[in-house]
Amino acid sequence: MLDDILRTASARPFNPFEEELPGEFVVFGTGARGRRCRRRLESMGIRVPCFADNNPRRQGTNVDGLPVTAPAQIAVGAAVLICSFAHQAIFAQLFSMGFRNLYRDDLAERPPLRLLRENAGAIEQVLASLSDRDSRDTYADVLRLRFHGTPLPRLSDYPMYGHPLVLARSGDCIVDGGAASGDSIALFRSQAGPDCRIYAFEPTPASFQEMVQAVEKAGQANVHPVNMALWNHDGQVGFFEAFAMSHGNRIGGEGGITVDATTLDSFVERRGIDKVDLIKLDIEGAELAALEGAQRTIRRFRPRLQICLYHKPCDLWELPLFVRELVPGYRCFVGHHSHEHLDTVLYCLA
Repeated sequence: MLDDILRTASARPFNPFEEELPGEFVVFGTGARGRRCRRRLESMGIRVPCFADNNPRRQGTNVDGLPVTAPAQIAVGAAVLICSFAHQAIFAQLFSMGFRNLYRDDLAERPPLRLLRENAGAIEQVLASLSDRDSRDTYADVLRLRFHGTPLPRLSDYPMYGHPLVLARSGDCIVDGGAASGDSIALFRSQAGPDCRIYAFEPTPASFQEMVQAVEKAGQANVHPVNMALWNHDGQVGFFEAFAMSHGNRIGGEGGITVDATTLDSFVERRGIDKVDLIKLDIEGAELAALEGAQRTIRRFRPRLQICLYHKPCDLWELPLFVRELVPGYRCFVGHHSHEHLDTVLYCLA
């Protein structure tokens, strides 16, 4: 009966002030988040014998001097600290394997409060630039959630990428930055119908292949998959592939693979694209670099924008201010579409 109850629970939030804590943790996750948690645990006198990771390319290697093992090689009685946005899926995986002493690192995810003080002027500028009261209230709620953990009182009353003024429209030329396996393609086609043209950028090899197969199966002739990252220069960039959850894939030198990158400006010019009506960017922290590489396109066509603001704390002010500098006449809105700090989106309309 107890297992039936716990099966639908989640990993326990790690709290360093608990009365009883394990003296040893396996850290699940070898990205920057996992490495940071390992250092923090050891500073508290808690031993970390190894990392664990679902990615077979990392298993059997060493990260920061510690071995990386497959989950099946961990003793079932071990305490595991899950350091991943995919903590719910990893919890279910480990629980099914017999693990019961499972924690997650959520309490370590608040950015430093000094960022609020140091950027107070920029935050005030963003608030003043937003075009309606709902956006200003949402923006304030997101700041409280992100920096203090204060629960959101409500979510935006429209779905993600569904702001009523910034939807895809029939005949649009759409740039889908971070198309993953094609979910956003389906959304844009549901808004605009088949009479729209979509350039779907996805650098992750596995996700790109899934997207290509989905597009071919659906016979979507006006969808053009592009296996490249949007960036601020043309060339190649290091890429971190989060094996357990594609939402964690991002440009970063520690990733172990290299992907092709392009600026949107050079892509538009190479392809002879004569208009861009809508740009969506959900590219795991590379949004500012992609906007830097799209300045001519945005100034020329003044497209509607749907830009994710949640990957880095500073995105909350840097991205809106950069966009307003490019096109001062944009009307800007902010929506939030998750009970966590994820899925905050800047919507812009010229």
